[in-house]
Amino acid sequence: MSSYLLFHLVYFFDIKCKQSTNMKYHNVFFFLFYFFEYFGTKFDFDMQGISLNEENPGKIFYKYNDYYMNDYSNICVEGINERYINI
Repeated sequence: MSSYLLFHLVYFFDIKCKQSTNMKYHNVFFFLFYFFEYFGTKFDFDMQGISLNEENPGKIFYKYNDYYMNDYSNICVEGINERYINI
């Protein structure tokens, strides 16, 4: 996993924490704990992808209903400036 992709995952999780009331973190240790818990056990990488583009940052989409239906990679992330490009 590249540092560019890891940055996007952390940025996505930060957006999700700010949107949700039950995912508030108090310091960096809580943030890391919930980050690893979310992406380690709760997020389905085979079926879901993450979009961080300007139109709707923090959106979770289903890969097989959208543009990525033939993309068999596990992690599917649309970047901040990229649209329909899996980083």
